[in-house]
Amino acid sequence: MFGCDRICTDCPFVRVCDFAGGGGVYFCSGGFGCRVSGSALDFVNNCGLCGVRFYSFDLTDDEVRSLLEWVENVGRVDIKYIELPRLVPMVSFKDRRSFGFLRDFGFECVVVSFGDLLDLGVFREVVDKGVHYFLRFDGRVLLSSVMPDELIVSGDVFDLFVRAAVAGCFDGVVCWDVPVYFDMPLYYSWVNLVKGLELTYRLCELDVPVIALVKGNTPNQIRFSLDTLKRIGFRNYGLHASEYLQRFRFDARSRNILYRYADELGGRVDNLLVIGALRPDSLKFIHEIFSSVRNLSVCGLSYYLDARDYRLYLRGGVMNVSRKFLRCSCPGCGGVGGRRLLEDLELRVRHNLVQLKCLADGGTMYEGELYDLVVGEGERAVFVSDLHIWTVESRFERFLQFLGECRPDHLVLLGDVFDFRFGRPSIQLVKAFFNAVRRVGCTVHLVGGCCDGDLNSFLRALDKLAFQNVPPSLIYTAKKNEPGGIDVRSKVLLDFYRFYRLVKDELMVKLPDDSVLLAFHGHKLVENPREKLEVARKLMTEYRVFRGVDWLVMGHLHRAFIDYDEGLAGAGCWQIPPRHLEGVVSKDDLFRAVLVDGDGNLDLIGVSLGSV
Repeated sequence: MFGCDRICTDCPFVRVCDFAGGGGVYFCSGGFGCRVSGSALDFVNNCGLCGVRFYSFDLTDDEVRSLLEWVENVGRVDIKYIELPRLVPMVSFKDRRSFGFLRDFGFECVVVSFGDLLDLGVFREVVDKGVHYFLRFDGRVLLSSVMPDELIVSGDVFDLFVRAAVAGCFDGVVCWDVPVYFDMPLYYSWVNLVKGLELTYRLCELDVPVIALVKGNTPNQIRFSLDTLKRIGFRNYGLHASEYLQRFRFDARSRNILYRYADELGGRVDNLLVIGALRPDSLKFIHEIFSSVRNLSVCGLSYYLDARDYRLYLRGGVMNVSRKFLRCSCPGCGGVGGRRLLEDLELRVRHNLVQLKCLADGGTMYEGELYDLVVGEGERAVFVSDLHIWTVESRFERFLQFLGECRPDHLVLLGDVFDFRFGRPSIQLVKAFFNAVRRVGCTVHLVGGCCDGDLNSFLRALDKLAFQNVPPSLIYTAKKNEPGGIDVRSKVLLDFYRFYRLVKDELMVKLPDDSVLLAFHGHKLVENPREKLEVARKLMTEYRVFRGVDWLVMGHLHRAFIDYDEGLAGAGCWQIPPRHLEGVVSKDDLFRAVLVDGDGNLDLIGVSLGSV
């Protein structure tokens, strides 16, 4: 219990407050739970320890009493009504990729946050030309009063909001959002509540529909807010639920407050817009607890924020595709997946919104297939193994030549790229490798090998690169970046770290002909790289059948081959045979790679031997 710092006998809200008779002490929600008996707002906002902040309208006790009396006696007014669809996306002015396609997918109404308008350039354009022109959207656009708390309680912001709503030609407003958090002093949450009701009433003077936000964090506050709004005559109501949904799983108070809203609103309102619930799990939950509301609409921006963070909605849940390729048949993707879905934020946003629309319309979301790599039609993937860069036997320059000539869409490296065990780390070779990959512009996929798949050996190699010709001083001083010096080294080390941070044990690859290919280094299947090829092939065949895939491609053996009957391939190597592989690896195994073409066919390719 956080409590209230005001003595109840002197409080204007004593007749309506749940806490009547228990005031006078407030326990701060910061990490130390400080007991405050004076002005809690001053104490909390001036404390430099926990970082807790609360904002409230600056009103005297007399102003509060007068405002409360007005709210309790306000009469009915004529307010326009708006019928909303089940799904109302919130869009961000800061990124056109969140709204440029909405009308094409059947979205008739969107919400924008006033906080987005506060960018001066955006505000002027919207006010001068209208929000529909700015969004290139001919549906209905609602302006929400969601903004930072310090702006909500500022006097001049309300007038700015009204100006934007009128001059920007918005089709409705959602208001007035005020801070009434359950951990703030109760007196100030009441002050904000009644002031918010007054500002909501004033917005009725606009010639547009007003969706009135029901506010409160105690049963009496919620009931007081709803009673006042119904007495005024509102028909559209809103609930800002994001605060409660974010804390729902671990905070009992948030759960109870949300259920209280469901009890109060469920039997008393016919039209409700729930804001901040536009994720699959939240959408389902809101529909369950507000099932008695006749016209329920859900709004939010999570679909865009999740898409930006590579979290996509599928029938099985929310999937992180930052390291996966998705093959999806939903209308949002339009059959496009794989690399384009990783590169195109708008495509991911469309995918999430279309999936949510399916749920909101009473259907189920589309399924998707997740792979480590999807080779699309017309794309080419090259599987390369055993470069053993840093060893004297490596012919790394031949690989650079091959990569520049081949220029694949996808480069799959089957382990032992850099040799942590027997090589001598060189930052120049690391730099050359990543420069070559960048010039080609392909996606890069890596599995760990026996010489570069161990964490400790990786850290030792990283140490050698980091401290090469650089003393590991314990005294850190600011230094100017020097061309070719420490700044360049840092970038190369970051590339190297990221590269091996994404290493996998194996890759599941979907090919253009719908076949599935499994790729890995192979040292755990065939331990000895000198093993006879017929023995290795038998082990590979058994494992391919066990895993239920069409193709198995691996390295480690340093031998290049394709067996079309058994669905097997070896990727060869780019290293002159060291002593333990002499007599096993032939010239035909050198400088080879496995190519998957745009039709899903496999072939061995490479560069001419020349002088090796």
